[in-house]
Parts: sequence; C-alpha cells; structure tokens
Amino acid sequence: MISAIIFSFLIMLGVLAFKWNDGLEKKVKIPYQYMLVFLILIFVWIGLCWIAGYPQLAVIPPILVVVYESLHKPMFNGKMAFKLGLVLTISATVGTLLSFAIDSWVLVTLLDMILMLILLRILGMRVPAAYAFPLLPFVFPDEIVVMLPVSALVASIFLFGSVLLYKNWERKRSQLHAPRN
Repeated sequence: MISAIIFSFLIMLGVLAFKWNDGLEKKVKIPYQYMLVFLILIFVWIGLCWIAGYPQLAVIPPILVVVYESLHKPMFNGKMAFKLGLVLTISATVGTLLSFAIDSWVLVTLLDMILMLILLRILGMRVPAAYAFPLLPFVFPDEIVVMLPVSALVASIFLFGSVLLYKNWERKRSQLHAPRN
C-alpha cells in the first residue's frame, strides 16, 4: 500500500511538473450511471472469483482501471475490447514471466516498461495501465502470480465483454428514444 501511494504521488508530481494536465477541463460532468454499472460488474466479478476459490484475483487494478475508462468512452466496440484485453493479458504474461526469470524487481520493472512501450507502439495504443502489471507479482503470493496471465485473460473477456454488451444496449436504447424527423 505504501509503495502504491508513493508511486501515485510521484506520478502526480510528474503530471504537474510537465504540465500534462494543461488543457483539461477543470469541471466535468460525471455520468453516474457508469459508476453504477462499474460497481455491479465489479461485485459480480468479485462474486465469481470468490465462488471459484480465488478471491485474491478478484481485483486486478490495471484491468479495473481500463474497464472504468472504457465505460466512459462514447464509442466502444468489439475491436477495442479485443485489443485492450490482448494488451493487458500480454502485459500480465510478460510481467509474470520476467518476475520468475529475473530476481531483481528493478530490472524486471525496467524490462517490462520497455517491452510494454514497444507493444503499445506496435498496436498504436495508449494504455498506461499496461505498465502496472510488473508490480503485481511483487504483491501477490507466488501461487497467485502463476495464475495472473490466465486471470487477466478471463477478467478481460468477462469485464470488457460486459462493457461491450452494456454499450451496445445503451446505443440501441438511445436510438429508440431519439426524436424522429
């Protein structure tokens, strides 16, 4: 927890120092229905993990962050869901393999950051959460770390698939209620 707080604080300082937040709206309208959908998805996912006997895998922060962001995207489609799931699953796999192959967490983190940068450039995507997976093997016990790539895949399929279903339902509903000329 302490390392997550320190790391988040350092990221915030970097954003402020390099003015990466310039041009962003100071006040934004928050669509609360997405928060409700997110909470429902998370509780269902936690329940499924608990029933399966793997409660430690119920909360995989990089995936949850991207799921929350995906709910807020006005255009979210199957191709986007597939690419996000692919990137996060590869990130989890690379982070896990490197953590078992190399004994230095600093070297593992550095290598993973470079490999994720290359992967994201190849796919033409910006998914900052992909950089978080190399830290998870240092938090979870080894028997859970071994399952992280498969868990990332299953979580991605379930959560991004659910977001996709919700977004399609939302689009159809808005078309039904749109004024006709």
